[in-house]
This record gives sequence, structure tokens and C-alpha cells, in this order.
Amino acid sequence: MPSFAAMIWNAENPEACSQADTFHHRIKRMPDRAEGMLIQAGFALYDLSAPGCGQSILRLEDENGEGQGAIFGTLFRTGDTGVPSSVVHLARQDVSRLCLSRGKALVQDYWGRYVAFLTCPDAYAIIVDPTAALPCYYARFEHVTVVFSHLERCHFLDTASLSINMDHVSTLLAYDKIQNGETGLNEISELLGGQRLLVSGTMLKTDRIWDPRMVALDVLEPPIEVAAAALKLTTQHVVAAWGLRHRNITVSLSGGLDSTIVLHCLAASCDPSRLSALHYILDSGDAPESHYAQFAAERAGCTLREIRVAPQAGLHTLGRHPPTVRPYRQFLSPDLVTDVPGGALFTGQGGDHLFRVSQSPLGFADHVLLHGLGSGTAGTLLDSARLSGQSIWRVLGETLPLLLGEPHTSAMVAALKGRETVINHHAQAKMDPDSVLPDWVREPLGLPPAKFDQVSILMHMTQMRDVFFTDRPIETVHPLISQPLIELCLRLPTYLLSCQGTSRGLVRRAFRNVISDQIRLRMNKGHASRYFTDRVTAYRGPIIEALMEGELARRGLIQRSDVESFVRREDYRMQDSGSLLLAYYAMESWLQTWTAITGKPVSRT
Repeated sequence: MPSFAAMIWNAENPEACSQADTFHHRIKRMPDRAEGMLIQAGFALYDLSAPGCGQSILRLEDENGEGQGAIFGTLFRTGDTGVPSSVVHLARQDVSRLCLSRGKALVQDYWGRYVAFLTCPDAYAIIVDPTAALPCYYARFEHVTVVFSHLERCHFLDTASLSINMDHVSTLLAYDKIQNGETGLNEISELLGGQRLLVSGTMLKTDRIWDPRMVALDVLEPPIEVAAAALKLTTQHVVAAWGLRHRNITVSLSGGLDSTIVLHCLAASCDPSRLSALHYILDSGDAPESHYAQFAAERAGCTLREIRVAPQAGLHTLGRHPPTVRPYRQFLSPDLVTDVPGGALFTGQGGDHLFRVSQSPLGFADHVLLHGLGSGTAGTLLDSARLSGQSIWRVLGETLPLLLGEPHTSAMVAALKGRETVINHHAQAKMDPDSVLPDWVREPLGLPPAKFDQVSILMHMTQMRDVFFTDRPIETVHPLISQPLIELCLRLPTYLLSCQGTSRGLVRRAFRNVISDQIRLRMNKGHASRYFTDRVTAYRGPIIEALMEGELARRGLIQRSDVESFVRREDYRMQDSGSLLLAYYAMESWLQTWTAITGKPVSRT
């Protein structure tokens, strides 16, 4: 798993230099110390990745050969039409352009998975790529600004000096997928995708240099066949680019459309001997998907390994959650992949958000707002009715208020209320969406309603990343979550992505004659709701005891009576409620980890 830590300090301040030197020697003494590093005046970058992960530190130099920072991660050139290869060197004039633009040129001319550190004329600039595939957190420790991907790897920091941000924990209890720059620790902040952190002396300032709304406002609407061809080409390009980065690749193959597309793109661009697939069989009442996975693997000409997953497979005890900056429900998932030698695990994550899995009729409103009433209006109305399964009158009734100027609440904001349960209703009641969500999730900036919905749920997609450090050199890659594909899908109108009134209609059209119609045209999606219900049922006793007697209850975030009611009514047997109960248990475990570390009362912001 890729991991890094960096330090920025005033090289002319003796106290800052002394503190940076102390951190440096602590890092050098770490048992799993950095494999690679770059030291410059006032700046140091350490590669803390697992051995064999293949990450790189790209050193940046100006025309005089002076160090101008570095880029950690993987970088590709935008518009590269040849064989997609990662950038291993930047010309000095290109470095100067990046620094003079304070990083804006980086998101325009390059894409990938990276965190960049640039020495600019008046400040250090730290930039996270728009996908936020690498976590990036920062904090000021006296005279030194520390930037890192995984706090659990930063053994050189005094974590006992940190304090728990209970207001943010309450927000995560309301909806644990929220990312807004805060973390569960008061002293640590998160730099989100497309954001820039400027460090000048003791000043830390963030701004955004990539806004998905601005991308979506640059509408691209070619004929359907041209759009399908562009979608296919871009998908193949980004998957091939990531495929060439790894020696051995295993595809997590659900049997659904998106993972099958990834598998076939890899089969077309990689050496078949480097490619295999695996499929998880859930020992629960969820509909089996293995026959689809087998069919996809046979069509791609690769071997398929099946792994059975029992709901009773291990549940970490309380306090075992790693000391991360925020709780993650993924902590509770059994670690099933341990033998992808020297390679990576590829997934189809991101396809739902980009290719637009949706039954919303609001694409009709988008079409009218973009084109007015014309020759295409009637056809789009019929397509929206077909997509939503509603009558044309129902579609008109739902979209007309929006066409007349009624404000539209984004899908992400609406999702907050959909996560309310008996247990978290107090956290829901005190949460203000305007204060806990970024502006690009709340304010459409002129986007039509269906496109604004698509933009807002990108927050779900940026959660798809490695969050815990392990010693095994397995890297998880989500190739569809790549800037060129994101930008193309944001620019294409929603009714074009759902062409002919079909969910993910355009991508289905793009990959006809490439993947089997048995998978390409299937409308149902696999799910694991029964698996989570069975998992909660198997560990019902310790989970309920933890919530009733643990830190969440002691700190007043949840009530014992609510937990009792939730259990008595067996709400956890309802769809989604089982996974939410596991999320609460992960938060409880995280809180117990940090209570033991800090050994002091909660510090409320």
C-alpha cells in the first residue's frame, strides 16, 4: 500500500530546523522505516510504502538545478495518445510552469494518483489530485507542518498529544461517508481532492483548484455514437495506463458491468499471463453472482479464483481499530486477499457514479434547461419515463417545479436523511448540512438538477482508497476513478449517459461486441444486504454490548434506550441497517483506541 509523510519548515529558523531534525531521526529509527526519501532546504519527503509497492518520489528541479519540491505517487500526461506510460521525469521548464501556477497547471496537464509538493515564489503548495486516491492529512506541530497519508504509519509523532474532535465524530455517526476537511482529531485536517494547501511561515490556507461543477458546466454533447466511442476509448486508456504500472494483476470480479469492463480492457492491453480474477461468494441469502463472474472470466480468457466469505468470519475486538484520523467501517471486513504476489488488486469501483446508475427522471429537466423546447424534447421525455418507470405525466409533475426555478436539493444532501436510524437520530437532528458538506455538494453553481446530483455523489467515490497500512505489498487500484474518465462523464449530459432510457445506457452501447450481452444488458445489480444482516446477527451480543456500554454512549452521542429499541424492533434486519450497525461498532472501536492513546477527557470544538 502506498504511504508517505512529509515535513515543511523554515530553514532559517534554528528551532524549526531542530524539530525537523528530531522528526527525521525518529523516522530513520522506525522498524519499518522509509524506503526512500528526499531532503531539501526546509522540505523532506519520505516514502513509507510497503516493500515492493512500486511507488516513486519524482524530484522537481528548476533551470538552475535547485530543488523545487517533489511529487509522490503516479503521474500521467493529459492528452497522451500513445502507449500510456507514467511520468518519471519532468523537464525543468515544466517544473517552473507548475511552480509559477502554484499547482494549477498540474491538474490541467497531468493526471494520476499523487500528492504534489511545490516550492512556489511565496509559499509551499501541496496539491491532491482530483480523485483523492491517496489520503492526505496535515497538521502543524509547533514549528513544522507535517503532511501524511496514514497516521498509523507516523510513529515519529506524539499521538498522545492529540485530542478527539467529538463534533466531527457526531457528524460521522449521522453519515460516515462525509468528507469536509475535518477529521476525528482536532489538530489534524484533511486535504480533499482538487484542493491546494498553501504553507507560508505559520500560515496554512486551503483553496480549490479543481471543481467538478466547473468541469460539468463545460458541456460536451456529440452524437450518441461519437459519445459512445469517446467513452470507450477513454475507459480503455485509463485502465491500460494503470495496468502497465503493475507486474501481476488480479481483478476483483463481481460479475457486474463495471468490473467486467475493467477485466476486458486489461485483457486487451496486458500480457494475459499477468492477469487473473477472483470472485467473492457470500455465504448468505444474497442472490449468487458467481455464474456471471465465471462467464466474464471465460470470455476474457483468464483464470478465476473463488473465495467464500462467511458472515461469521472474524470481528475485531473493541479497541483494535488502528489509530487512523477517522473511523472506517472497512476495518471490520475480513482480510481475504493475501496472495497477489508483487501485484495489485483492480476493481470496477466508480462506474456506478460515472456511468450513472440511476432511475431518476430529472434528465428531462436537464435537457429542457440546456436546449429549451424543441425537436428532442418529446424523445427525452419518453426516455426519462422509461428510465424511471413512471408515466410521462409523473415525470412532468416532478420536473416542472425545477424548470420554473424551484431549488433542487442534491442527491448527497438527500442521502443524509436516508441514513437516519433509531440509534443516530440525535446526531442527525443536530447536524447542519451547510456546515458539514463542501460547497460543491450543496450549491449547484448553475448545473441542471440531474447533473448536480451526479456531481454531488462523487463524495462517495473518493472514499474508494486504501485506508489501513498492512505489511503485504498488495495495492488496490480503482482504474475507473481516473481524472480523464471523471471529466468526460461530468461533461456528457445525464440524458446522454442514460441514452434510450437505460441506466448506464451509454457505456452499455460503448462496449457492445466487446463484453457479453448476458452481462452488458443485465439490469439487476448484486448486493450484500443479507450478508451484513447475517454478520450482525452472528455478533449481535458483543456489538450491542459495545454500543450500550461503550464510549459513544458514555459521551452522549447515542442513548442506551435507543439501542435497546433498535434491537427489540430488529431494525438491523432491514436492508442497509445491518451495515450501519457495523459502522457504529467501528466508530466505537476507533473511539476506544483513541481514548486509550490520549488518556484524557474529550476536547470539544
